[in-house]
Amino acid sequence: MLERQTAPPSRPPPSLDWAKAVGAVSQASGRYGTALSHARLVELQPPRACLAFAPQAGFHKNSVFGSGRATIEKVLSAFFSSPIHLVEEEWGQASQQATPSLAEQQAKRRESHARAMEAKVHANPRIQSALAILGGHIDAIRTLAPAPAPFCAFEDAEEDKD
Repeated sequence: MLERQTAPPSRPPPSLDWAKAVGAVSQASGRYGTALSHARLVELQPPRACLAFAPQAGFHKNSVFGSGRATIEKVLSAFFSSPIHLVEEEWGQASQQATPSLAEQQAKRRESHARAMEAKVHANPRIQSALAILGGHIDAIRTLAPAPAPFCAFEDAEEDKD
C-alpha cells in the first residue's frame, strides 16, 4: 500500500519570525526593542536565543543582557509561546556569518536609498539645465529620511518609488 507523504507545515523563515519578535519587544519597550535590533541572531532554538553584538554595539549589548534581559525574555517567551532564554555569543566567525542585525539591514537600506536619490538628482535633466544656466554646482545632497518602519516590516519593506 502506498503511503501518502505530507509536507511539513510551512513556517516563515526564522529571520521573519525574529523581525516580528523584535517588533513585539519594541512595542513593550521601545528602548529594549531598539537595543535588541542591534543583535545578530546566531541561533533560535527554543528555549535558547543566541545573540551576538558587533564590538561597536556594546551599549546595546549591555541593555539586552543587563537591565532589559527579564523584559525581553518575557516578551519573546510570550511571542514564541515557549520559554526563551537569551544566550550571549562572542563576536566571532559564527556571528559574522549570521544574518545582519535588523539595525544593520535598516542602515544598509537607508544608505542604498540615499545613493539612489543622489544618482537621480545628478541625472535629472532639469537640475542639470538649471546648473548650466546658473553656472552652479551641487555641493551636497541631503536625503530626508522617512519615518522608521516598524521592525516587523523589514522583510516586507518596499523601496521608495521617488
